[in-house]
Parts: sequence; C-alpha cells; structure tokens
Amino acid sequence: RRSATPPLAKVTVGNLTRNVLKEHLREIFGTFGAVKAAELDMDERAKLPRGTGVVEYEKRSEAEEAIAAMDG
Repeated sequence: RRSATPPLAKVTVGNLTRNVLKEHLREIFGTFGAVKAAELDMDERAKLPRGTGVVEYEKRSEAEEAIAAMDG
C-alpha cells in the first residue's frame, strides 16, 4: 500500500530585486513557519537572479499563511 503524498507546501515568489539572496527569503518567510528550502531562479549566463524564487515550508498551513500575508 502506498503512502499518501503530502500536500505541497511551496510558495512561488516574484518581483524580487536582484540584490535579494536565499538568506533574505529564509529570514522574511521564516516568520510564517519553518522554511525547508529557499531557492532563487538564476540567469546562468549573467550569473544574476531573475527576480523569482520558491520557498518551501514544512507544513502546507505555513505556506498558506505566507501567501495570505504577502500576496499583493
């Protein structure tokens, strides 16, 4: 018997300035729960962030709280 797939707990973040680092995402979004991972989408040629990223939480409820507080 297969175990149930846990619900996704990822938040896509946009409109980031190029000076935002993964550490900034962890600090800012950590106020809503335990951040499992934070990644920035990078322009490999220019070696600069593209202005988007993903924050993954331990729990879906934490991701939902972050979305509710930060969206808009």
